[in-house]
Amino acid sequence: MGFNSVLMILNDAYDVIDKDPVGWWAKAKHELTALRGDSPKSFGFGNHCNPTEAVVCHHADVTSLIAVGGNHSTVLCSIHNGQTSRKRRSSRTTESCGREVGLSSY
Repeated sequence: MGFNSVLMILNDAYDVIDKDPVGWWAKAKHELTALRGDSPKSFGFGNHCNPTEAVVCHHADVTSLIAVGGNHSTVLCSIHNGQTSRKRRSSRTTESCGREVGLSSY
C-alpha cells in the first residue's frame, strides 16, 4: 500500500517556494524521509521566517489525527488499522483516537 506523508506549509512561504520549487521539494522529501515517529519537524527553506513542517510519514495502514493551528501541528494519535474493511477500520480508528485524546463519548 505504500506510505502517506503530511506537510504543513505556512502560506507566507509561497513566494520563497515559487523561486525554487525543485529545491524546496528536494528539501521537503529529505525531511519527510528522515522523519521518525509522531514528532513534527520544522525546516526552513530560503529564509528563516517561513518554515514548513514535516508532520507525519507513516505506512498507509496507519491513520493519524492531527491538530493544526498557531503555525504548528500536533499529532494527537496514530493508530495502525490492520487489514479490516474500510467501514469497520474508520469506526475503529475514530473510537481509538477519541479514547486516546480523552474524548468521553468514546
